[in-house]
Amino acid sequence: MKKILLHSLLYLFVILLIPYSYFVWQAKKSVDAFLILHPINGDFEYQWLWIDLEGKISLEDISFYQETNEPVFTAEKIEIQLPSPFDILNTEDHITHREYPTNIIVNLVKGQTTQTAKLAALFGVNYQPEILEYFYPAQCVDVIDKELPFINFELSALFDIHRTADDSLVNFSFKSKEFINLTGKFIINNFSKVEDNATFLSDLTLEFSDLLWMQQNTQKCLQALNQEDLKFDQLFSQFINRSAKQNGLMLADNVADSFVNFIFVPQKIRLDFDLQEGKTFSQLSLLPVHEYLEKTGLSIQLNDKTLASIFQAFDYISSAKEKTEKKNDAAASEKTPETKKDIYLSLNSRALTPYLNAKIKIRLYNGQTIIGYLERANNRSIKISQLKYKGKTVLPFAFKDIKSILLLRSGR
Repeated sequence: MKKILLHSLLYLFVILLIPYSYFVWQAKKSVDAFLILHPINGDFEYQWLWIDLEGKISLEDISFYQETNEPVFTAEKIEIQLPSPFDILNTEDHITHREYPTNIIVNLVKGQTTQTAKLAALFGVNYQPEILEYFYPAQCVDVIDKELPFINFELSALFDIHRTADDSLVNFSFKSKEFINLTGKFIINNFSKVEDNATFLSDLTLEFSDLLWMQQNTQKCLQALNQEDLKFDQLFSQFINRSAKQNGLMLADNVADSFVNFIFVPQKIRLDFDLQEGKTFSQLSLLPVHEYLEKTGLSIQLNDKTLASIFQAFDYISSAKEKTEKKNDAAASEKTPETKKDIYLSLNSRALTPYLNAKIKIRLYNGQTIIGYLERANNRSIKISQLKYKGKTVLPFAFKDIKSILLLRSGR
């Protein structure tokens, strides 16, 4: 009797294993199809893939690499929850034709990184340590931590997909006890489009809380300014107003005070964007500072206090004078070419977009040098056009193969 029962259980296990293996195979094909059809600037690796009884796909032992052998981040696992286990059977077709299920939940569990700035760049945030010099007085710049810390993190995102409107509402959260907590939402428009730059974001809301790294920097700054007769609030206020004035800007009333109060006790930041029709986030870096709020519909809250406006006026005269001085400096530098400094461009699409059609020289890691005109830039590569053989030739180059990009002035 026992033998019959064992054999029955064994047969039942084999019978169940066949459909389960088929589901796993379909899930792996879907993941591979997604990585092929939606390429990212790097190498994504996982060691194991399995599915639970609710149809949740789990990828385990995650690593993501860019250019070097040190991973940008690792994670224990990534979980992908579809509305139904049977959605797995059609996921490859969903991905190929961008006809996804109505909602998808993605969770990254126990992530780690020693390259936080590169991790931020994956989400379109180009962090430069020099930016902190705009927020802290000179006395503090040498004592604060300008490099982003090593962090552990969790990431989750819910995609609510509307096929009729061809968009997806995304609610997400990023949690790191060593750094920051971030929650937010945005809409991906033209969600099913596959053409370059067809999709764009709108209705972006970001809320930062538990700003531990910023709080630690504030404490280091206060310790560096530890003088009995020094009023910290006055120093910060004077610094903020002076920084604005140097850029031809006049701050609105109470902006400096609100910012100072926030710097002393950084608890929460909330940003709401409502872009003007026809504008996209990729164009924001091209906007003049004094037009930023109007064109982006930006609303700012610092520690739950809303800033009704930031800039009271823009000093066009000083700005024009500064532009004239820069033009004169440029003219003078042209007369003395030996003093001109080479301008090297960053290897990312956002930094390169303003230089489309500019003449550049790229140097590859294999030692080869190419001169041409910047035709296009995306997250993984650039295209350079050259006029040769009595026609126009367009050559693609992956960022991972490029050592440097030099902006060429006329005559070089």
